[in-house]
Amino acid sequence: MRLIERTLGLKPTIRSTQAEAERVFLDLPGAQNRTPTSRMEGDVSVWTGTPEQIAETMLGYRKVGFDTFIAELGRAGHDAETMETLINVVKPMVESAP
Repeated sequence: MRLIERTLGLKPTIRSTQAEAERVFLDLPGAQNRTPTSRMEGDVSVWTGTPEQIAETMLGYRKVGFDTFIAELGRAGHDAETMETLINVVKPMVESAP
């Protein structure tokens, strides 16, 4: 019986390349939700990358006991591509991994 569930929060921005994900991350916040990028610097829950990179990061956390991931899409709430890719591409990658 598990008494404590290890949960990890993440703020993803997902694109086909790392560079594009970082560009979108930097472009989204200001006008959309008034969160200055400077407030996000050093935030380890900010993940930018390809679907494969995001899945690889999640799998690394699974190996050390994190089974639940909560995606905060405040910044990406205006980013349908991140939401759709997280659900339709990344999630199946993580679920099918051994």
